[in-house]
Amino acid sequence: MAHTNYVFLIGAPKAGTTSLARAFVGHPEVAVARNKEPRFFTDFAARSWHGPGADLFTRTISRDWPCYDSQFDDAPWRLDASTDYLSCPVAPERLAAFAEKHPVQVVAVLRDPVARIISEFQHTLRDGLQSGALSASLMVETTRIAAGWQPLFHHIARSRYASAIRCYRALFGPRFHVIDFHDPGGVHALIGQISRIMDVTPPAQAPHCNRSFAPRSALVNSVMRAHAIRRATQLILPSAVRGPLRQSLTHLNGTQYHATPEEVAQIRAALADDIDWCAHDPQIPTAHWTLALGKARDIARPIAEPPRAFHNVQP
Repeated sequence: MAHTNYVFLIGAPKAGTTSLARAFVGHPEVAVARNKEPRFFTDFAARSWHGPGADLFTRTISRDWPCYDSQFDDAPWRLDASTDYLSCPVAPERLAAFAEKHPVQVVAVLRDPVARIISEFQHTLRDGLQSGALSASLMVETTRIAAGWQPLFHHIARSRYASAIRCYRALFGPRFHVIDFHDPGGVHALIGQISRIMDVTPPAQAPHCNRSFAPRSALVNSVMRAHAIRRATQLILPSAVRGPLRQSLTHLNGTQYHATPEEVAQIRAALADDIDWCAHDPQIPTAHWTLALGKARDIARPIAEPPRAFHNVQP
């Protein structure tokens, strides 16, 4: 399909990209990658990944063009929502080279970077990849990155938006778009913006996907996520029962990680220059960056409280 158009939803991670991509699944004009994040335009296939979840992460990387091409059905548009394109240093140039031969649009959904990090940490708690306090994870981030731990643990590194935004702007000009996770219009507003970028009819659905949480009981969470348990429930219970049951158990066992003022201050200090640059760029939507830019009395609030587009999607 020589004239296929591509839209790359490059992140940020934990900024609703899973829900946005899922909204276009089944759209007659848009083919969404079967693996939502193929990461084909990163250099991740050449790296050796370690740490919790590294095996699964490695298996999801599209390592060559046939593998990447097979991710998509035939449609006028292909949607690749690999959020690591925002933080991977080689991705902008690789995407720009690809764009020399293919029509390309690039979209970044930006979220308050402090809220993003707390949500990402909750994601690792939810998946049983680590435990303890956020401050402890932040303290060992540099060591983990040096040891090749997979990107879910790159909390600070994946919240540095400024250099990536500058690079994508320079390479793509008007084909690069920044939209606001905290848009007061909610998820439908963001779906509408992406639809206008592709010039397609907006999908009606607005699914809530990939919600992060902190488990009340690590044991219960581990049992719920165990492959053998999940396989057994598939054999015993009909799908109409499994979904609601799992949602109920998740709700009962799920809570929010309340970052301490010290943890928020730790993140804000690490990202101070980046946050300042974003705050002074008129094209970066920072009006609702409550945790990153709010007053001291605001910073200890639960992550569920700041205004955001995806209500109850990724607290």
